[in-house]
Amino acid sequence: MRRAQEGVTLIELMVAIAVLAILLAMAAPSFSDFYDRYRLRGAVDDVISLISNARTGAVKLNRQVRVTFDGSGADWCAGAVSAEAPAAGKRAGVLTPCDCIDSSPVCEVEGESQLLPRGKHRVAMIGAPADLTFDGQLGLATGSGGALGTSSVTFTSPTGRYDLRVDVSPLGQATVCVPSSSDAAVIGYGNC
Repeated sequence: MRRAQEGVTLIELMVAIAVLAILLAMAAPSFSDFYDRYRLRGAVDDVISLISNARTGAVKLNRQVRVTFDGSGADWCAGAVSAEAPAAGKRAGVLTPCDCIDSSPVCEVEGESQLLPRGKHRVAMIGAPADLTFDGQLGLATGSGGALGTSSVTFTSPTGRYDLRVDVSPLGQATVCVPSSSDAAVIGYGNC
């Protein structure tokens, strides 16, 4: 008597591979869309974290902290630096903005690096404020002209399909929303 052979034939294996290839080809566009949103959310979360750390550091140290944005498009960077300790008889120390391109002076608050390097997320930045300064007493945010007001910066995903805007209120609170000009919604964020 002959025993039945066990295993998979070459034809069965090729059919299984073909079905798997078709399923992967159908899933690829949704993966690219997922990564597009993921990069955008990552960049926005990093900017929100930088702004929050700068505001917290300003109040904690009782010194001004400046957040500086530089560059445009996908080639942008951001950094924060705190003012020097006040000299004897002075009310406030010197605040020299950090250069996030050359890191000179170093972008640090409370001895911790506060730097988002160029091209980290491959997300485009549109309309960034020149700088944003938090005062050391209440954490109020002032723009480059020294006036209180809402500062905004918009980020666009690598494919240009998704947009998110970061708004910083005069009280220093950073919020994220989807600009009204954007066609595609990003889950978890409301419209501006």
